[in-house]
Amino acid sequence: MSEAAKKGVEDAGGEAIIFQIPETLTKADLEATSAHPRPDYPISSNDSLTEDDALMFRIPARFGNHPTLFKVFLGLYRCLMGQWFLTR
Repeated sequence: MSEAAKKGVEDAGGEAIIFQIPETLTKADLEATSAHPRPDYPISSNDSLTEDDALMFRIPARFGNHPTLFKVFLGLYRCLMGQWFLTR
């Protein structure tokens, strides 16, 4: 899904970089739940969020809810993202 969004941005003449949000579970927890391996994309950081001209989030929903991982990410970067939106 992220690759398709990236292709659409690039087809329209833009540049897109895919980042993933930091994992909150330990490696042991991930193995215990038989989680799928994560793709080899860079992990987002304060710098990657503030250097871009636009942000697009691809959020898988399960039963209509965002995953907890994304909720934690939004909580950690809420202030930073607010500053980003005010400067654009």
